[in-house]
Amino acid sequence: GPVRFDLIAVSIETKIAIGAIEEARIRLGLCVAAWHKRVSALSHSARSRYIISLPLILIIKHDWHLLLVVDRGDKIEIVEGIAIGDTRGLIGLYKIVGVLRVLALWVQGEYMTWIQRLLNRISATDA
Repeated sequence: GPVRFDLIAVSIETKIAIGAIEEARIRLGLCVAAWHKRVSALSHSARSRYIISLPLILIIKHDWHLLLVVDRGDKIEIVEGIAIGDTRGLIGLYKIVGVLRVLALWVQGEYMTWIQRLLNRISATDA
């Protein structure tokens, strides 16, 4: 369906060259900024200040990295540097699959619970 009905839980950016790392970070930053702006507006209307931290995945050539977007109240911080595997060999692939499974469970659990609470608060303030 239309993108406006699909919730973004994990953003993924891929680059095939090492020199494109800054471009990838900028693209992820723009995506995160847009998401936070919209969710902040929804949270404000729901009288909620808590915005859930979001995982991001940055893939440069063969290497996969997990980044976390954390709302510090006065700023949004992207915490990076967690290597989650690579596509050079079987062990690296298993690591990636394991992390993706954990992220899927987080989306189905904590993230969806947070979204449902936010939407319920919005519905309650509109009523």
